[in-house]
Amino acid sequence: MDMKRVLIFLLILFAPMRAAADEQLPFPDTFNRFEGIFLQQDDKGNIWTSYTDMDGYFHMKNVSLKKDFVINDKSGRASTGFTVNRNGDALYIAWIDKTGGRKKLYFRAVAGSGDTISDPVLLDDNQTEALPRIRIGSNSGGNVYVLWYGERAVGKAKYHNYVAVSNDNGMTFSSPQNLTMGYGYAIYPTLLVDEENAYIFSYVLKDKKFYMIFRKTTDNGKTWTDPVVIKETPGTVTTYIKPLKTGNRLYVFWYCTTKQGPVTQKAFSDDGGKTWNSSDYDDLKGISLSYMTAASDAQGHMYFAYSGGTMGQKSNTYIIISKDQGNTWSKPISLRHYPFTTTTTVYPQIIASDDGTVAAVWVDYRNIRSNIYLQYSLDGGETWQPGDIPLEEPGRYNTSYFGYASENFIKTGDTYSILAYRLPADDLSMGEAKLLVMKFSIKTAR
Repeated sequence: MDMKRVLIFLLILFAPMRAAADEQLPFPDTFNRFEGIFLQQDDKGNIWTSYTDMDGYFHMKNVSLKKDFVINDKSGRASTGFTVNRNGDALYIAWIDKTGGRKKLYFRAVAGSGDTISDPVLLDDNQTEALPRIRIGSNSGGNVYVLWYGERAVGKAKYHNYVAVSNDNGMTFSSPQNLTMGYGYAIYPTLLVDEENAYIFSYVLKDKKFYMIFRKTTDNGKTWTDPVVIKETPGTVTTYIKPLKTGNRLYVFWYCTTKQGPVTQKAFSDDGGKTWNSSDYDDLKGISLSYMTAASDAQGHMYFAYSGGTMGQKSNTYIIISKDQGNTWSKPISLRHYPFTTTTTVYPQIIASDDGTVAAVWVDYRNIRSNIYLQYSLDGGETWQPGDIPLEEPGRYNTSYFGYASENFIKTGDTYSILAYRLPADDLSMGEAKLLVMKFSIKTAR
């Protein structure tokens, strides 16, 4: 009798579930899935998607009004490194054109929900030899910061972090400023902007030691504070550097590999970045991370999500929670409610709301084909749903998204939207795919 009950329970738990999301396929053509995709909503409620087509042209598409803007209309395949930032009803775009052996960094603005689009502004004409890790941050005061790293050698140092600043909503910019002069190596620049200041985190080399450093501007980019060492890193930091601001506290996470194994570290400052309190995530020592992200709410709750595992394990998806602005953290909690460990998960994305609702999505291979799954909590991560919720019919398609270069998960009112892609076949090496917007609400997903 007990065995029968167990079998019935398993059949109910793992039986095929109905798809929780509505799908929109607003894109008739395929796109290049190896480039970043972006999903934004402007202040007028318009949904924007951004992607690169198979000819190398980057599209800003207002799905709501059916407007399509080609940003690099004169360069096509010569362009790379696109990134997008939203501020009010304006969207800011930066990218690199590589022509004739030169690397030119450009900026454009789409404003008024698409009523106007600026001419390209040349930020750097091969002066820094910009590379495709570009970050944009902005605020309502008209300040726009474009941060990147370039490979032009300065003395014996090859890589440096540079910033160009606009105080007129991107119409004009300052000349590039080197923010890591004096360091032998500086990569992976990371940017955080609020209504008053801009904050930059960089991984640097000096005197044969590696550090995470911090700088900020309090006068709209005219001057920057001297570099502050957050921590000497025990090994090689990867691209995973994630900053947050909760209340007056600045927080930053990063991941590095050492001879003793991988380490995930964190640090916070309560005095605007003058001093830092740093520590390791003890529960993550020896855990290799394939991806990580973080979010916070107005109550000071913080959520650190990652996919990873120990050597030889398949990657799983977890979340770690703090209820006190990062002073203390929970043990890792598996977001994936699935008993088997023979398949992997990647790219968790999270949205934390002030009412305690936390929504998490990720790409899951439990059905061999990739599908997108949802988990959510209504009480700040204290409890989660007993079963994971597929956003589509499980196993029917290969649906995914590229987490590293993408911003593709947003919330509008009670509706969540995720921008993903669907492959036309089971050949995972294919670059072309179809974009789709998946929409759901927690109420209908229950």
